[in-house]
Amino acid sequence: MSGAAKGVQRGAASRAGRQVDAADASGDIARGTTIQSVDRAAAVLKVLAGNPGAMSAIDVASAAGLDRTTVHRIMRTLIAADLVEARGASYRVGPACLGLGAARLNALNLREAAVPYAVDFQQAVVKDRPVVVSLSSYAGDEVVIVDRIWTAAVPLNIIMGIGWRFPIDQTVSGRAMLSTMSEAEVERILGAARRDKLAGRLRAVRKREGLEWGMGEFHAGVGTLACPLLGPEGVAVGAMVVAGLGMEDELSETSDFAQYLRRSAQTVSRLLAAARWN
Repeated sequence: MSGAAKGVQRGAASRAGRQVDAADASGDIARGTTIQSVDRAAAVLKVLAGNPGAMSAIDVASAAGLDRTTVHRIMRTLIAADLVEARGASYRVGPACLGLGAARLNALNLREAAVPYAVDFQQAVVKDRPVVVSLSSYAGDEVVIVDRIWTAAVPLNIIMGIGWRFPIDQTVSGRAMLSTMSEAEVERILGAARRDKLAGRLRAVRKREGLEWGMGEFHAGVGTLACPLLGPEGVAVGAMVVAGLGMEDELSETSDFAQYLRRSAQTVSRLLAAARWN
C-alpha cells in the first residue's frame, strides 16, 4: 500500500472518531437519543477500521478524542465480543467485523447485481486498456471499495485494494452517490460546511443524472468516471467506477465509456430496485 493511500485511510479514521465525539459534545445529537458508551465504542471501532495496521490504545484514544482509560475499558468489552483483536499492547479490528461487513454487502445485494455488468464492461469496452472497473459503496462520510476487475495492462500501483476508504466528497464515486440524496441527507453525512462547499459541484452532477468524473484526484494521470447504482428508494447504495490511464477523452457525457457506463448502471439499478427489504 502506498504512503499516500495509508495517509488517506488514517486521516479518515481520525476524522470518523472525532466526528462521533464532537457531535455528542456539541449537542448535534439530541440529548437522550443515543447511549454514550455505545457512541464511544462505535468511535473506537471506526478508528481501528480506518487504520491498515494495529494501533496502541493511546493512538486510538487520540484519534477518537477519548480518554485512554475509557478506551481500555471499551477495548476489553469489544475483545470479548471478537470485534477487536489484541496482541500485546496493539489492537486491530477483530474477526466478528468480517461477518458484519459481509452481512452489509449481502443486504445491499450490490456485488451480486453489479459484478456481471462490471465484467461485461471490462471485456466489451475496456478490453486491453490500462483501466480498472470497480464497485464502491459508502459508510458514513467515506467511500469504500468493495470489488474491482482489471487486466494485465493495468499498472499495479493504480489498483486500489478492496476495503480502501476515502472521503466521500473528495472522490468521483462519492459525489456520484451524494448527487442522488436529498440536501438534508447530504448535510447529515457531510455537515453544513462541507455540504456548502460541494453544493455547486453536486448541482452539476445531478444535471448529468449522477454521472461524475475527475482527473488525478488520488493518482497523477489517472482519470475516473463513475455512475451511481440506485437502491429500492431511488437513492444510491453504490457506484460503478471506471479509472485508469489514458482516460482524458472519456471524461465527458458523450464518450463511449460514459454512455456504456450509464446504461450498465441503469440496468443494475433496476435489479437493485427489485430487491425487497427483508
